[in-house]
Amino acid sequence: MQWFIFLYTLLFYYITTTTGERIVFGDKGWDDSEDEKIDGNIFHNFFHDSQSTMTLELDLFRDVINAFLNVTESAKDGNSNPMFQLLEILEPIKNLDISPNCISDIFYYGYITTQYAKTVSENRACKDCSCQSNVSKYFDDYEWIFDVVDAMGKVPSAVLGGNNLWIGSWHTCKKIDIVKNEQQQRWKGQYCKLQFQPYNKNNPLAQMASTELPDPTAQCKSNFNASEMNEWSEWDKQCFTMLPLINFGICTPDTCTAYDVKTMLEFFYQRAESFSGSKLICNVDVTCSSERAEESIAFDDTSMRVVYFLTTILATIIFGTFYDIYVHQPSLENGSSQQIDNWYLHLLLAFSIYTNGKYVLAKNTVSDQIECLHGARVLSMMWIILGHTYWYICTSLTADNVLQTLKNFPKIFHNQIVIQAPLAVDSFFLLSGMLTSYLFFKKVLAPKVDSNGNVIAKHSINYKRFSFWFVFYVRRYMRLTPVYVIVMILNVTVLTHLSSGPFWKPIEANYCRKSWWTNLIYMNNFLLQDVEQCMGWSWYMANDFQLYVISPLYMLLLNFNEKLGIVACIGTILVSSIYRLIITLLKGYPPGPILTTKLQIVGLIDEFWTNVYVKPYARCGPYMIGIMVGYFLYKCKLKYQMPKWKLYLAWCISTVMGLYSVFGMYGYSVTGEITQFHLIFYTLFGGPMFSLSLGWVLFACSTGNGGSVKKILGWKAFVPLSKLTFCTYLMHPIILQLYNFSRPHPFHFTSTFQMLTLFSVAVGASFFVAFFTACAFEFPVTYLDKILFDNKTRKSIPLEDYDKEDDTLLNKERFQTI
Repeated sequence: MQWFIFLYTLLFYYITTTTGERIVFGDKGWDDSEDEKIDGNIFHNFFHDSQSTMTLELDLFRDVINAFLNVTESAKDGNSNPMFQLLEILEPIKNLDISPNCISDIFYYGYITTQYAKTVSENRACKDCSCQSNVSKYFDDYEWIFDVVDAMGKVPSAVLGGNNLWIGSWHTCKKIDIVKNEQQQRWKGQYCKLQFQPYNKNNPLAQMASTELPDPTAQCKSNFNASEMNEWSEWDKQCFTMLPLINFGICTPDTCTAYDVKTMLEFFYQRAESFSGSKLICNVDVTCSSERAEESIAFDDTSMRVVYFLTTILATIIFGTFYDIYVHQPSLENGSSQQIDNWYLHLLLAFSIYTNGKYVLAKNTVSDQIECLHGARVLSMMWIILGHTYWYICTSLTADNVLQTLKNFPKIFHNQIVIQAPLAVDSFFLLSGMLTSYLFFKKVLAPKVDSNGNVIAKHSINYKRFSFWFVFYVRRYMRLTPVYVIVMILNVTVLTHLSSGPFWKPIEANYCRKSWWTNLIYMNNFLLQDVEQCMGWSWYMANDFQLYVISPLYMLLLNFNEKLGIVACIGTILVSSIYRLIITLLKGYPPGPILTTKLQIVGLIDEFWTNVYVKPYARCGPYMIGIMVGYFLYKCKLKYQMPKWKLYLAWCISTVMGLYSVFGMYGYSVTGEITQFHLIFYTLFGGPMFSLSLGWVLFACSTGNGGSVKKILGWKAFVPLSKLTFCTYLMHPIILQLYNFSRPHPFHFTSTFQMLTLFSVAVGASFFVAFFTACAFEFPVTYLDKILFDNKTRKSIPLEDYDKEDDTLLNKERFQTI
């Protein structure tokens, strides 16, 4: 009910301010704080431009919120006139496309409120004890009408600091559940969050890079003429969705759908705009949550099918684990040479959490394996989780001081580690390219030798056959896609019912229903870029798969002619860097996804994401470097000696390049200003320098030149975690979003220690969930893949493939790209 009071008061305010004297800021003016000036400018831009006369004033907040309270206070005082007036204003909604039950409950609320007011008036002089007792009981029974208003959003503190979360009380609304009549019909509270979105014309981020104050004479200029909207560009007429004008919580009857609420809101705010002559609100995004049975998971057919599927998988895991422990493992301990020929038994063993768990926890490594790869992979994964811990809190719009935090965050030097977290993705590209190259040369292009070491063929595998390339690409697709699809399905079905709260919304349910097929063909970084992407973080997997597809061209060139192959790799890196430079200069992009105190990247994030961040031709540099590193590791057979002075020089250069890539933009982050030379230099060489630095670290550690760094990256504790990084990458954004959207109150950034605590919890939870996800979906697919495509295991699984010490199936090809 309170949203009608809000709009009614807003309508009244428009009328009075456009015909009478306008309220302005007090004589004290703006706060002396530089941050307050900038924040005030941001909110001013929401309400004011050269064509509009509306300004943001704290008196407006006060008047609107007081209107909510005045109606209910009048009822408490026995005055029903304000409610009767409101019911007259609400009369037109009967003609709107709104469900009858919703309208009925709205007017029921008004009726009960007027009856409450009449009862107060009639019993004001009641002095009899019995009378007072009856009246008191009547008041207690109808106290819920004030809970409806109490649950609505209120003006919070730090409005000028960017706090637009007027969310109210979700719990107060949800507890409202009363019987309306003798037919036992109920009036239940339903919490709805309204996000008022302005037009792009009034995009506040367009001027966020400037600290100039709003023009104080702008309100004296000619009023907005509705016909002038026809002169707006198509972009101006679109809705600005990145940062809502206000997030406002209301309590409605659960008989009202989100469509009903939006229809009523549009009716009233469009009337308000017609009175004021201003076009301010482009759209209202309404998200409602209720406890209606039809909204539970039991009534979601798709989600229930997924639950049945998960139940089947769980039963298979339990049965397979029991078979493995009580039948298969004893046969191994007894030295039985019996081989497994039954496909059903293979399937059971593939899902055994005992064997899969022991594989994860085993710290033993293969002799010719790149040991430091495990540490690099795990640390890169943690770096990504660190960056995403900040990213998802900010983009979830659940923090009440996000604007202040974004502006102050770059001023702290060590925060560059968080700001430059996208470089961790470059390390994944490098690791993927390096591993693909190393294994391709080692398993395919290496000479085939007999048991005596004599060369019997030029290559281990005849790569000129079509069947080889079919298997080369199909195995890659089959190893990545099943668990990817399972996580996607869970994300849009079961997980949408997992929690509730004022910020809760189904995680990407609508996006994945529209663009899921682009993910399945690993083209989601090209197709449907004009809509929200399904599992936005999966852009990396699309890039990695696309680069994997073209990688044989470079590896075969290196094998045919080393110099030509190196020239091709370096040429691709240069072309990629030049593309980034050209588009950066033409579009006015920053040198990278770097946060500054002027927040330039915030206003350009959509364009930068589409044109640069997710495109393989802009991200292929690290992958090409990885291909060359893998080739050199194969050539030197993981052993390489060099003079100490060259070794020290290489480490010094590598360290300088790595530190520059991470911290070299600190000055730009603090000021938001960068020279043309520095912009060009970092755009061209910032990313490649980081990849070269990491490439040297991996090469040195793998060839016996790593010293203490090799001991760190080769730490055995990294081996189990390294096997889980693929599932961790898929699951960690979901876990972070579940946390953000499940909070009952807004988040408030306080300190680095606070965020490190959240980061630690996120890392632990992500790897924990990844363990069960991998054991249930990833490892079984890997096991079955080996049976399907490996000639030896297609026939049987010999006992020699089991490690005697750990009783664990050793899969030498169980490398992961993430």
